[in-house]
Amino acid sequence: MLELSWIAEGGGEAGVGELALARRRSRERLAWGLSIVAVTALLTGLTVWSVTRPGQPARTIMRFPLALPPGDRFSAPGRHLVALSPDGTRFVYAANNQLYLREMDQLEAAPIRGTDIGSINPFFSPDGQWVGFWAGDQLKKIAVTGGAPVTLCEAASFNAPARPAFPRRW
Repeated sequence: MLELSWIAEGGGEAGVGELALARRRSRERLAWGLSIVAVTALLTGLTVWSVTRPGQPARTIMRFPLALPPGDRFSAPGRHLVALSPDGTRFVYAANNQLYLREMDQLEAAPIRGTDIGSINPFFSPDGQWVGFWAGDQLKKIAVTGGAPVTLCEAASFNAPARPAFPRRW
């Protein structure tokens, strides 16, 4: 009997509408809650990834003295004396009219055979496999691994004093 009076008062239709409204609000809250959880999880994941991802390895700063052995002297002081390889693992310098090569992980430099011909102004090739230099009026190169120097062309050193083209007459 109570149920009939409740239906007669319109409670049945009103109850269905309220129930549908309550379900819709519940679904909306659930959707918002899941969205917030998903966004939070995404941001947390991105933060953790950006902090822990492998990046560029830290570069080590190297400092070292370049002391020539007793009695040795740099060739042509005031000119281009030292060259660092493109990968930073070795350097070459001109002393006693010869080139010396030093690996960065070594304490001593070794003379490059075949460069005891007045070699000055050393430089590395872009791939680091050759050392270029001037000897006399020739531009030469020699492999870092050793071998005979190769003459590339006739050329005065880029910082050699200029010679007059014709002899001066007084």
